[in-house]
Amino acid sequence: ILFQKALAYGVQKKYALKISDLNTFISTYPKSLYIQKAKFELAMTFDKENQQDMALSKFIAFVDEYPNSAYINVSLSKIGLIYYAKKEDDKALFYFDKLIKRDRKSAEANEAINKVKDIYASKGDPDGLEKAMASYGASIPQGELDSLTYNNAYKQQDCKNVVINFEKYISKFPDGIFITHANYYKAECDYKLGNMDAALKGYSFVISKPKTEFTETSLYKGSDIVYKKQDYAKAIEFYKQLELQAENAKSNNAAIIGLMRSYYNTKSFEDVVTYSNKVLKIENVNEALSSEAHYYLGQTYLTQQKLDDAHAEFQSVANSSKAEIGAESQYNIAYIFYLKSDFKQSKKNVFDLINGDGDYPYWVTKGMILLADNYVSMADNFQAKAYLKIVIDESDTPELIKEAQERLDKITSSEEAAKQMKTVEEPIKVEFEGNSPNQNKLFTEPAKEIVPEVKEGENHE
Repeated sequence: ILFQKALAYGVQKKYALKISDLNTFISTYPKSLYIQKAKFELAMTFDKENQQDMALSKFIAFVDEYPNSAYINVSLSKIGLIYYAKKEDDKALFYFDKLIKRDRKSAEANEAINKVKDIYASKGDPDGLEKAMASYGASIPQGELDSLTYNNAYKQQDCKNVVINFEKYISKFPDGIFITHANYYKAECDYKLGNMDAALKGYSFVISKPKTEFTETSLYKGSDIVYKKQDYAKAIEFYKQLELQAENAKSNNAAIIGLMRSYYNTKSFEDVVTYSNKVLKIENVNEALSSEAHYYLGQTYLTQQKLDDAHAEFQSVANSSKAEIGAESQYNIAYIFYLKSDFKQSKKNVFDLINGDGDYPYWVTKGMILLADNYVSMADNFQAKAYLKIVIDESDTPELIKEAQERLDKITSSEEAAKQMKTVEEPIKVEFEGNSPNQNKLFTEPAKEIVPEVKEGENHE
């Protein structure tokens, strides 16, 4: 009667009274046929009352005391669920594992499998889940495992973990549902971590696939990586794609700037002209970039022997830039005048460079060597040698010292050769006493063959 009364309290949701009567029944009638049922009901009632610690202790005690009970599946499930709610995942997995292996086809086992999946997903351990499912004789659909592995990697906050987990995904699912996403997000984290080769691999994968929301960024960063690696052919390939696919001014500008620089480095001069002019048309282009574009145009025209065009471009740079590119452009203007044989103007420009405000010793020294070339062309070797000796004695740049020494040696050699040519031998005069016609004939008449005299009676063949 006491046991029935306790159950009635349960129907009425008077759980406190039910718990009281069940405890009284268990302690009063330990040998009752209903004792197992009473203990199970007590644990279940604590669970309904959300007294999780009491419920947990009662279920664990029940499982230990009645391992073959009809209520064992429910009890194991409840223990696992309580630990799961308490975020004690390893303990939850222990009891879910016991339940699933005990009765794989039960409703409780199916629910437990779902919780096992959730736990391994939260742990970020799809490999562990796959092993667990295999031990249960169960399989996970590839699509589900694909998604689980991807989601686990995606939700990582720390880039080092993102890289590790997406690497696992990419290795396990090379044709996975999220393979493009995985390569992109891994590349982004590799880029942040400074792993540029790995980042480039991911960006290149994204670029190779049909256009997605990740393509433009992959082209933007991938092209920058290959340009810095001095792989200009690949940079041109990526920059050209970026120019075609750019959906914002930032990407479009990066493309044409990158193409200008890459073409210059590959000496593709016609393309340099095209893209330098595109750069100059960028809205609100800054002074440094404008000078760079004019500089590339100047160098291109100089290579093509278009000296007037080159002069105009270098003059634009020299007028606007106080940076080293401005000093180099000043030098190039002086050099152009030298090529035009306007040696006086070339000298003037070199002196302007030497006396300028900038501190660019390399180009000042180059200017002094050019100054010497001008003096040589003006037949003033004295001044030329003086400037070359200054470079040799005072420069810190080995290549320029070598260049100056070679010029000085050449001047010295040419001067020595000139001295040798001035030494001319005097002609030898032969004087004879008198000035007879016969004496003159020695030098004016051709020599005659001398025929030996033959005496009579001699036989000569």
